Amino acid sequence: MKIKICVLLAILSLLFSIASQVMAVSSCSELNITLQSSQNFEIPIQNGKGCAQGSILNPNPFLKSIKGTGNIISLQDGTWRIKAQNNNNKVFFQPSNSNITSKDEIEWSTKADFGSNKIRFNVVWSEKDSTILKIKLRV
Repeated sequence: MKIKICVLLAILSLLFSIASQVMAVSSCSELNITLQSSQNFEIPIQNGKGCAQGSILNPNPFLKSIKGTGNIISLQDGTWRIKAQNNNNKVFFQPSNSNITSKDEIEWSTKADFGSNKIRFNVVWSEKDSTILKIKLRV
């Protein structure tokens, strides 16, 4: 009987974990990026955290990687940590993806597939407040 209860609790815990992950994914703001010279986008931040997901279009079948620069154009104090993923490829930031301020110019690069690529940004702000993170992206 104790084993059945433990198994039941483990299953319920797993189901709750999956439901939490689905809710977290669905709460991300939608994002669409095209490979053009410059583009601004916004990520809503709630209690110091936010995410955005969507697609980035690569119209060039010979382009296997994309890179560019970006900076935070929001005026809030504090620092930001940004993690990004394009399909299953990590987006690399230079000098770092941590402790980013609005004064920092960040270089980024990632592998890219031809056509539509799924992209996701997870953001943590040093302040436990709500705001909108505004980013200028240059390809």
